[in-house]
Amino acid sequence: MFEPLYRILNLLLPPAIAGAAFLNRALVGGVFLAAACGIIGVGVVGHRMSYFSNAVSHSSFAGVAIGLLAGISPYFSLVGFAILIGLAITALRRRGRLAGDTIIGVIFSAAMALGIALISAFQGLGREMLTYIYGDILALTEAEVYLAFGTLVVAVAFSALFYNRLALTAVSPEVARSAGVRVAALEYIHAALIAGIVAVAIRAVGLLFVTALLILPAATARNVAKRQGSLFWLSACIGSLSAVGGIILSVYLNTSTGATIILLGALCFGVSVPVRLLQKR
Repeated sequence: MFEPLYRILNLLLPPAIAGAAFLNRALVGGVFLAAACGIIGVGVVGHRMSYFSNAVSHSSFAGVAIGLLAGISPYFSLVGFAILIGLAITALRRRGRLAGDTIIGVIFSAAMALGIALISAFQGLGREMLTYIYGDILALTEAEVYLAFGTLVVAVAFSALFYNRLALTAVSPEVARSAGVRVAALEYIHAALIAGIVAVAIRAVGLLFVTALLILPAATARNVAKRQGSLFWLSACIGSLSAVGGIILSVYLNTSTGATIILLGALCFGVSVPVRLLQKR
């Protein structure tokens, strides 16, 4: 399915690295994941859910450990545990008496402690965990490229169908209910989607950096976008460019690919700040 994209890449890439199958998968999968994170990141930034996404990513540390101990794919346990954590946080925020950031902090701390306890109790897990802590986009398989594409499709579909309702819910849940929006269901779906995308993207940039992959493109887009409707596409493009540039630079500089992607995204954000100031004049 992606062979035409791989052929185009081989024509565009420098001869020294063109033709490498692992690099083709990393670039195509990276673009899909970064675009999906950029699109969903608009809602994360707009609804002030950065701490939520950070808690989900770090809590999934325990999901990896559980998968390794249970003898199942850590990738599946990671995604499942992340979605479970996201739904649990949402449920407690809706029904609990404590502030949202307090609930997130409690679950985040407990899940991280569980992951560390499992790793310390069972020798040999630490080495396996490094892949998920730092990410390894250059090791993406063909199946994971398809998963990244599916993630992008879901992100686009959700934003197209539900973003306006979600924005109304953030402004006033009561007004949203009176307009026929099923607020509770929408919040749970949104939380599960963010958690799922965070978990899938961890494979690429690691749990230490995945929140930045959501926030930086969206924050940059908000600085330069002139219309609300262009936010999604700008964020997706900025994320994709950061992914492509970061992957290629990391190959030449021999640096961590995930960290290089995030640094390039941070550079884009830094450039967008004076642009925003000039637009205000």
